[in-house]
Amino acid sequence: MFHAANKRAFSLIELMVTVTIIGVISAIGVAAYREYVVRSKLAEAYQNIGALRIKESTYYQEFNEFYSLELNPATIGNSMVIASIATWVGFDNPIPQGTNVYFAYRGWAGKTDNSGADIATSSATGNAFKASSVDGLIGGTTAHGTDCNTSAATIDSLGVTLGNDHAWIAIAAIGDLDNINANGKCTAFVQVVEASPGTANKPQASGLLSFNVGN
Repeated sequence: MFHAANKRAFSLIELMVTVTIIGVISAIGVAAYREYVVRSKLAEAYQNIGALRIKESTYYQEFNEFYSLELNPATIGNSMVIASIATWVGFDNPIPQGTNVYFAYRGWAGKTDNSGADIATSSATGNAFKASSVDGLIGGTTAHGTDCNTSAATIDSLGVTLGNDHAWIAIAAIGDLDNINANGKCTAFVQVVEASPGTANKPQASGLLSFNVGN
């Protein structure tokens, strides 16, 4: 005679514990994946800021000033493409047109005279300079139609002390990484390059400054 093997069903408590464990593991996995995605987007910003810094430093060696670049792309979205913008075309497109990007990029250049006052326009190239007090360096309009980082940085607030015959460029990357912008914040990175008698008139870069990373 054959006897059926004893079988025991899962209890309700065992099922609940199993579901809880699966939920915790899933949450950890989702968080880890999101962090990986954010890190891959941040790597783009680091690379492109570096490329712009090298290009600006080379330009300074020739013209003794830095070159301003308008925000490109002009609207900050989840996925963007570098556009044809006059200041970028005039600078030989340091990031090629058509490049897919997660960050928009700008460069604000300025210069002081031998008394330390801001120069509005270069006498050598005719390029317009930014005043050191101008706000909005890390701000922009998102694809949601809202502005982010409205309390944005000026060159003065970045810890740069301007003196006489002082040239500077602030290179910024701004991205709406969470694609929400309900809090009015975007991820932003800034690197300042400056040249003055204090640096032997050689371009010198600051560390990379970060704002609202992950937003």
